[in-house]
Amino acid sequence: MFFSVDKEILGEISTHELKPEGGDLQVTEENKEEYIRLVAEWRMSRGVEEQTQAFFEGFNEVLPQQYLQYFDAKELEVRMNLKLFLLCYGMRV
Repeated sequence: MFFSVDKEILGEISTHELKPEGGDLQVTEENKEEYIRLVAEWRMSRGVEEQTQAFFEGFNEVLPQQYLQYFDAKELEVRMNLKLFLLCYGMRV
């Protein structure tokens, strides 16, 4: 096991090094905690970068980003729930 992770996208596997020269650095008993930390960081951030970008693009279609400044968290929640309700029942929004 090395300081790198594999990621599959549409059947194509790509390797990402968790640190410089990570593909050549073997995980040992002494560095396993660093490896676990780096894998967790990668999975929680860069590992889901494309999914996060797709979410934000879809979210901006429902509620454009420039309008977010006018709402607090509770108002935004109510607005989103109403919009989802209307979309689920085929009503125009």
